[in-house]
Amino acid sequence: MENKELEGTDKKICLCWKDIITWYIAPLGSIFVAAAIGISGFLGSNYLKERRAVKARTEKSYLTLEALRIYSELISKQEEAESALRKDMFNSIMSSFSASEKVPIEELILNFRLLTYNYNESLNIKPFFLFMRNKTLNSYMSSMSSEEYLEHLEDIARWVIARQMWVLEDDGECFFRIVDFDLLRQNRACLLLQDETLILEGIERNFKIAVLEVNNKMKEIKVRLEIKTSRKSDHEPDIKVAEFWVGFFGFPMIDNIHLSHGQKCAVVLNQFTETSADITLVIFPDALSGMKGIPYYHEAVQHILETGELMGEKDFKKSWSLE
Repeated sequence: MENKELEGTDKKICLCWKDIITWYIAPLGSIFVAAAIGISGFLGSNYLKERRAVKARTEKSYLTLEALRIYSELISKQEEAESALRKDMFNSIMSSFSASEKVPIEELILNFRLLTYNYNESLNIKPFFLFMRNKTLNSYMSSMSSEEYLEHLEDIARWVIARQMWVLEDDGECFFRIVDFDLLRQNRACLLLQDETLILEGIERNFKIAVLEVNNKMKEIKVRLEIKTSRKSDHEPDIKVAEFWVGFFGFPMIDNIHLSHGQKCAVVLNQFTETSADITLVIFPDALSGMKGIPYYHEAVQHILETGELMGEKDFKKSWSLE
């Protein structure tokens, strides 16, 4: 009897474990297997995605460097061709100035225009303007008067100043002032204009302009410029004072004042009448002074590094992004 009871008990225990395995452990195992498959799939997917991202970044970096290399080669070849052309043009123009006594004034002015329009950012052309002014005043004009020729020179000078100011104001700061000649005559000593504070690249400077004298015949004004640069420490601000003449033939990229922290400033004459003058003071980074093409080149390279695209390609823009 006892053996039968033990066998019955064992059968009940076995049936109980079978039920537990069938109804509880087996479903849990399926859940565990499904979870393991899901986790491994998720990790594998992330791994493959990361691998694709690393590959895309690597290929994008390679293509960006390749684009920079090609772009640099194109710029280098273009500059070589332009330099050769500009050299031949410059030699031809200078030969006319060397033999100015034999060259008609009309031809000389034409060569002067070519010189001004093509070399105003890399060459100090103010002496050429002064030479042409004296030449027109002392030469016999067959078709136009000397005043008309001088107006042409001033128009050319204003064009050069406006073109250079477009470049300088883009990366710099400026302000405008009107000089009233009647007030200057009343004050006699000088006319102090309203000062202005400009901040460029985190450097704060205060500018004070005093007009000392006016030359109506030459259309020039003499100014005293005081520049006060603030310092972060408790020391006194740095003060710089300069006196100079401002006329139509002073070009800001060449005729300027050197400041600290790699900056420069210039005062230009926009308009001159019998009663007043319109002037502009501009402060700009030193890299823009007398350096033709460099502002545009470093912008193009920076654009490639940031976006992987070439600047100025309106008809055809190829992105190096693989996404």
